[in-house]
Order: sequence, then C-alpha cells, then structure tokens
Amino acid sequence: MTKIKIRLSKSHDQEFDVTLIISNQPEDLRGFLPPQPPDLQSSFNQWLSGYRSLEGVRLEFKNVIVYSDVQSQAKEVIALVNEWLNFGSTKWQPIRDKLIEVGSRWQPAKKEEMYIILDFTEEKFIQLGRIPWQEWDLFKNYYSESEIALRLYGKPGQTIITIQKYWKVRILLVVGRSDNIQTNNDIKIVKKLEKKGAEVTVLLQPTKKKLSEALWQEPGYHIFIFSWP
Repeated sequence: MTKIKIRLSKSHDQEFDVTLIISNQPEDLRGFLPPQPPDLQSSFNQWLSGYRSLEGVRLEFKNVIVYSDVQSQAKEVIALVNEWLNFGSTKWQPIRDKLIEVGSRWQPAKKEEMYIILDFTEEKFIQLGRIPWQEWDLFKNYYSESEIALRLYGKPGQTIITIQKYWKVRILLVVGRSDNIQTNNDIKIVKKLEKKGAEVTVLLQPTKKKLSEALWQEPGYHIFIFSWP
C-alpha cells in the first residue's frame, strides 16, 4: 500500500508551501503552488449556488436554475482547477513530475492499494478543501482508481463532537415504476430484516421532493436500495 500526502501549509507571497510525502520514498519533496486564480473561487460559489437551487437538491430554494446552466458552471470550475494545477511554475513542476512518476508505476491491476491525502494544515484553507481536486486531469489520468481523502484542521483547542452511534441499521427502499412488475416480493424480503433489528423505510414511486426529504433526514441511512423494473 502506498500513501501520498500533499500537505499545504503557510503561504508565501500568496503562494502555497507544498510538501509531498510518499510513504515508500526516503525523502519528502518541497515546492510552491502558485496563487489560486481569482476567478476560481467565484466560479465555484456560482456553481454551488446554482446546484443548491436545483429542485430536489435542497428542501428550500428561491431561484430555479436551469440544469444545463449548472453543468456549464461545473465545466468552468473544472477548467479553472486544471488551469491552476497545471501551471508550469518551476517551483510547482517538480511536485507534478513526481506525482506522474509514481502514478506511472502504480499497478492497480495487481490490486496494489494507493491512497492520496490532501492535507490542509490551516483553518483558512477550508475553502481550498471545497474545490473539486478529484477533477484534476493528473489525478484522473494516473490515479483514477485510488482513494482520495481530505484532511482539514480546525482552530487550536477546538472541541471535536463525537458522532452519536445509531445502533439500528437503517435501510431506505425506494420502489420506482412497477408496471406489470411484481415488486411486492422485493418489499417483503427487505421488510423481513426488521425481525433482525433493522429499521426499514419504504418509498413507493416518490416525488423528487419526497425522496430528497428522506435522503436528508437525520440520522441518515446505512443502506439504500432502489427497486426499478
């Protein structure tokens, strides 16, 4: 198993101090990521606002955005992410070259595990964590089958609230159109799990709004089943 950690720490002249840590490499690699393009954050915020306004994505919304507009905004964000991370700075290029070198040797076909951790060491970098790093073409070309995780640090001394455990397994079963299809057996089979302590919720041909309400309901579901002919 190989772990790759990309750590962004304090900025220098609006650049980001980057440390590339690879688990099977003897030395870490230092570099600097160029300043974030000014249009990237604003484009991301515009996309996020449009996405949240789509019917069924949030329970409350004021403006209805055409889906094609949201797709266009998403493409713009991805283009800006790649423009930024593919910038040919001599202080950033060694990081990119090393990632390409390691990714070229990786053999997922042999079930070799690879993990990438984006490590943001300062709270002010939280906005960076919201940017779709997984859309960077380097990750998509060389690490498409790897696990990419994000690590963010809070304020010093900040209390971490432990998530309460929910002892019952919660199952959401959604049944779609069932024209000339017997879906009752599917429901009966899943409902039998209630005898083993599971909590089963069944939605029959729900509207987008009703499905959204169920998916956002606390404390959430452990298993989602979609029955469709």
